[in-house]
This record gives sequence, structure tokens and C-alpha cells, in this order.
Amino acid sequence: MNNLYYQPKGFWLGVIMPYGKDGKFYLKDQRGNDDEQDQFIFAGSVFEAEGKVHAFYTGYNRNWEKEGKTTQVLLHAYSDNFK
Repeated sequence: MNNLYYQPKGFWLGVIMPYGKDGKFYLKDQRGNDDEQDQFIFAGSVFEAEGKVHAFYTGYNRNWEKEGKTTQVLLHAYSDNFK
């Protein structure tokens, strides 16, 4: 058994992209459903610019290949209030 990387029983844990500001850390994974490009969320980065928090990340949908669609794309999300 490999104990180097944490994996909760029954779940997958990949790249974590927390964002911290004023002593608080934010990490919320709003996964898409099976029809959305970000069915799964992979590597990316989070930063603040011009009063907004931005996240660039990889959206992946494992079902889209059989439909002839691109399975992985770079996505951009932003927020005024960390939600």
C-alpha cells in the first residue's frame, strides 16, 4: 500500500487548488453533471486580479470521446464573492 498520497476510501483525490486570503482558505469543487464539460475537474490555478478571483482549470468529460467531442479543455471561472 502506498501511503505517500492521501486518498479517502471510495473517492479519488487529485490536484488541490485552494485559494487563501485574509487568513481564510477557499476550496469548493462544483463538479458538473455527466452532460457538462467539467464532469471532472483537473489541474489549474487560482488567483485574484482587479477585484475578482479567477480559476483556470482543466474540464474533463469521460463520456464525450464516444460522442466525438473533445474530452479535455481549459476552462475559466471567476467570482466577486468566492462562490
